[in-house]
Amino acid sequence: MTRRMTSRLYMGANAFILGGFVALCQPVSVWLYSAGFPVLVAGVVLHIVLDHVPVKHDGGDDGPGSGAGAGV
Repeated sequence: MTRRMTSRLYMGANAFILGGFVALCQPVSVWLYSAGFPVLVAGVVLHIVLDHVPVKHDGGDDGPGSGAGAGV
């Protein structure tokens, strides 16, 4: 999986987690409340899966010496 795709999937997982929390905390709809926990769990599972998938570097500026502490 490329770094760009992984980044977008992480954003999607974060959106699922945030949406699940919002659905669980809102006082308006019982249906939305009952859908909140599965949405939250789906986001957490996606985040855990993405943490274990190796990322291919797509030729960006991530070569040696460009990380944190470079040139120190």
